[in-house]
Amino acid sequence: ALACYQILLSRLTGSSSVVIGVALDGRKFAELTKSIGLFSTFVPLRTDLPSRLAFEKLLKQTSDQEREAKRWQEYFMWDDLASSENVMSPFFAFCFEFRKLAKTFSVSNLEFSVYENGAFIDRFKINFTFEECDGHFSAWLQFDESLFSIDDVQQIADQLKSLIEDVTNRPEATLGEVNLLSETERNLVVTGFNDTNRQYSTSRSVCELFEEQVSSRPDSIALVCEDKSLTYAELNARAN
Repeated sequence: ALACYQILLSRLTGSSSVVIGVALDGRKFAELTKSIGLFSTFVPLRTDLPSRLAFEKLLKQTSDQEREAKRWQEYFMWDDLASSENVMSPFFAFCFEFRKLAKTFSVSNLEFSVYENGAFIDRFKINFTFEECDGHFSAWLQFDESLFSIDDVQQIADQLKSLIEDVTNRPEATLGEVNLLSETERNLVVTGFNDTNRQYSTSRSVCELFEEQVSSRPDSIALVCEDKSLTYAELNARAN
């Protein structure tokens, strides 16, 4: 899931290098395993994603990076880094969190399960959470609603779904080959945007049609090139 998230962000930002804040539990040492309290933290994972890299190689690369990050997680503090003049963002723009939960919990003769949990206090712009429970997987996106609309995030979710499905079936595909468009989006791009057929008169020449526009709306913009523009009247004067 993290590797797919990296690919999607690379495509959307147009950058072959992405940095994601990855959540770690902060319980590296055995004595902290059963301690009560919030120890989790986000650490940066920077990944290069050249278009010719095979997805299965990216998967191994990401796994190795996560394993290395866990070794050094207690040495990274975002607040220390954020105090640097070179850091513009107040937190990681994009974050990822993987959770593995037991289906039920038992204490003495009491057994219970978690119906819903979550506390969203971090300063990310978009956070992708992937959860495993009893062999079943679920995922969701949390986002800053001052920056993104629900439609924007729904589109990102659909693209992630398409991407995960594609690499599951084609792990040998290169990053430049993997597909992130849903069938609906693909039809829109391939068919909808290319539906340019229009009915027009074939009895008059282009010059006659242009002169008609000059007469009916001379002050309307007819031509734009970079920061310059010409109205129909101006273009007609130059042509004559």
